[in-house]
Amino acid sequence: MKAAFPPFGKEARVSPMPKSVCVAGGRVRTLASAATGAVLTDLDASSFAFARQVRRLPSIHRLLLNLDGFSLGYTQRQAKGNPSELHFVDPDLRVVHTARPVDACTSFAPHRGRWVVACRDGGIHCFSSAGVHLWTWEVPRDRHFESPIFEVFAGGDLIFASEGLYLYAITERGHLLWDWELPHHHEQTHRIHLGTGGVESNHKALATLGLTASAGPDEVRQAYRRTARLTHPDFNPGDSLAAERFRAVRSAYESLSAAGSQEPTQGGVEVVYSLMINGRPVTATITAVAASDNLIALGTSEREAYLCDFSGGVLAYHSRLGTQPVQSVLLKPGGLDAVYCYPYIHLFRDGGMASSGHVPEYGELIPHGDDKLLCGWKTMWLLDRDAKFVGSTTIGRKIDGACGSRGESVVLAGHLFSLPHRCGETAQGR
Repeated sequence: MKAAFPPFGKEARVSPMPKSVCVAGGRVRTLASAATGAVLTDLDASSFAFARQVRRLPSIHRLLLNLDGFSLGYTQRQAKGNPSELHFVDPDLRVVHTARPVDACTSFAPHRGRWVVACRDGGIHCFSSAGVHLWTWEVPRDRHFESPIFEVFAGGDLIFASEGLYLYAITERGHLLWDWELPHHHEQTHRIHLGTGGVESNHKALATLGLTASAGPDEVRQAYRRTARLTHPDFNPGDSLAAERFRAVRSAYESLSAAGSQEPTQGGVEVVYSLMINGRPVTATITAVAASDNLIALGTSEREAYLCDFSGGVLAYHSRLGTQPVQSVLLKPGGLDAVYCYPYIHLFRDGGMASSGHVPEYGELIPHGDDKLLCGWKTMWLLDRDAKFVGSTTIGRKIDGACGSRGESVVLAGHLFSLPHRCGETAQGR
């Protein structure tokens, strides 16, 4: 008989209804949108007691929170290629500074009281908690994608940036320490028939859906369904760019579907299609990164996971982990903790894979004490340390976010829930 889902510990309703939640330093901070601007609300993480609320803030599409109570709010009102806005918020919920990067931002990381931001133009910018610009580092031009999958993470003294098949280690002062290239385990290409001039548009289509040239028709369909749900305007209220992103996803799927079914025609050419960087085919890209004080975990579009040290040396390699690109990797002291590669979650112990569990749909995987919490659209699944399902529960509203707090996880779905860690287990960092 299926186990019951553990009961929620606390519940709280916040008005106006939040669209995202952050937890850090004993605070729960929610972001809501109103006609007059953004609304930030602070709750005590241990009791969900109301602390403060500030309205009429600038429009914010994404919110981050650090341990000291400072927040970074991100806004992109127009299409890529136009300036975005970074709003720096102090612990009293006041906007103390606004910066305007030249293009859309793709990733953010708090690092020792500072904010590190990856910009679509290839720049990594570092700001103080109050918004003072400290330094900028730029990805080499010959390695930069036009539409990058560009992520930044921080661990120990270093900042890590990943784009395409490259990982960069950057010091706290913004200097490149080393770079690492994804090993070429996969050199296959995908042969398709295209009309003259069709290669460039299909490069962009594959990048939009997060696919590589080796993707087959089933992978294209699955990637489209996953990405369409993540970008649909109904699931992203208050985001003025959601409709544009959804149209781009639909257009990419239609383009790839047409190319895959196209027969050779007069005037058409047969090409060996692959993404290229600096004249070399890209058969895999980095899709997930996690960093601790001395280890780096990487997931790839070719269903692989790497464990590396802080000098870029590969300590472990695992392949064929699922049917889709790796969506998340988690670390624990001494090694890999978990890899989520749909439709499987793999758990690791003593340097090797200990167990695997099949998951029924896409979702967000977060640490939950020694367990793992997978949040789908309206359903949550709890997996124990052996990747066995402890139980599941379905909520009446879409799950808008989940994050770890000390001794519990906080989930946003219409209102806030807390799910205590089982047996008083200690939360892992997030």
